[in-house]
Amino acid sequence: MISYVLKMASMKKVNLTIFACLFFVTSLYSKEYGNSDTAAKQDYKKHQVSISTATPTLEYWNWITKSDSYYPLGFFISYYYRPYEWLWIGLNSGHLFGRRTNYDDYSIDFHFYTLIIAPEVKFSYLHKKRTTLYSGISVGCGIPFLFHSRDGEFYWQVTALGFDFALGKNRNFILGGELGIGYKGLGMLNLGYRF
Repeated sequence: MISYVLKMASMKKVNLTIFACLFFVTSLYSKEYGNSDTAAKQDYKKHQVSISTATPTLEYWNWITKSDSYYPLGFFISYYYRPYEWLWIGLNSGHLFGRRTNYDDYSIDFHFYTLIIAPEVKFSYLHKKRTTLYSGISVGCGIPFLFHSRDGEFYWQVTALGFDFALGKNRNFILGGELGIGYKGLGMLNLGYRF
């Protein structure tokens, strides 16, 4: 009974996070198209969709502390809205793949998966025609699957330095990376499309 209540509470956290992010992005999107004069003056793309891969920082921390959980691979899908040239607001869906080993007798070794939903804010401080430098922060929750418990967990990411290079004739394609600490890892590579 208690485990059922905990599972329902963690699902409510995830649903609330998703609802808040969708509400926020939808309100910004409607505000953008409500004022066509402002949109005509802007010379930058307002939307970005990207996929990324990284080794989460948790892997290094767990290795140092001899923890029994490891996340050797992270895969992320992100959407960002850019209301101003210097501000990005978005949502990450993180997919961490890991394994768990019991160090007491080394008898248990199985794979698991964690889904993370996390809003993100990025602040860009260098805006060139094809290059952008930024920093950011992301906080969200995750639910492990194929594991003993499905209780929600708290995840965060601080990006100290992020960079994007715009490619193509219209600068729509993005190749970039991030250096930081948290669920995305120390280093991350991403590909994206801006429109």
